[in-house]
Amino acid sequence: MTSLGLVGIADKGTYSAEATYNKGQFVLYDGSTWLALKDNLNGVTPAEGENWKYLARGFAAELLSLVTAIDSQGLSGSQGGQVNAQSLIDVLADKVANQLIAKSMMSNVQVNDAEKVPTSALAYAMQQSIETLNSNTGELGSTSITVYGNYCKATKKNGFVFVSGSSADKLLTASTYNDITTLPEGFRPKHNFYFTAGSMGGGIEIFGILYTSGILSLYPVTATKYWIYSFMFPC
Repeated sequence: MTSLGLVGIADKGTYSAEATYNKGQFVLYDGSTWLALKDNLNGVTPAEGENWKYLARGFAAELLSLVTAIDSQGLSGSQGGQVNAQSLIDVLADKVANQLIAKSMMSNVQVNDAEKVPTSALAYAMQQSIETLNSNTGELGSTSITVYGNYCKATKKNGFVFVSGSSADKLLTASTYNDITTLPEGFRPKHNFYFTAGSMGGGIEIFGILYTSGILSLYPVTATKYWIYSFMFPC
């Protein structure tokens, strides 16, 4: 019986020292494609010569340090210059490890994450917040301070201002605002503060306003010299 033999080129996959290869078969070895030139090649490692011929040399067949590349970004040398490919890869790896990865580990927001560290901007903002909180806390816990004005007593304590006053002799003109006193800075509201007052004995409506300037005024519907008020607002 006549043998037809091998026809064409056959792909035998990755080279194995235990396999037997015949002429016309090709294998992948060390990143390159090699073609068998003889039959019954067993344990014969692919190498350029009478037994094997490479068809396509892979990158693994060359040392990266022998390859020349163009440094288009000037990472390893001058921009656009020729550099050793290995050195260029090393520079890129260093930048990824020390700059990009490090940057990804930083955070500009407060987050409970062991893999994140705050940026200097965030750390500064947090410190400012802590100092402000400490300042406010100190003020809240401070001893009360009281000031006296015309028909007025104002006390600041625990973050609030308490204001009260009364009269049995100061006549308030009807249907107009009557200025009573002016509170000093530190005892003034951030916005105009409106409140209601009363007449001793009742029966007379009195409205009040404390301006941000510290001026305290009373507006009675009916004239009276007997009046009383008290209110509070946050510092």
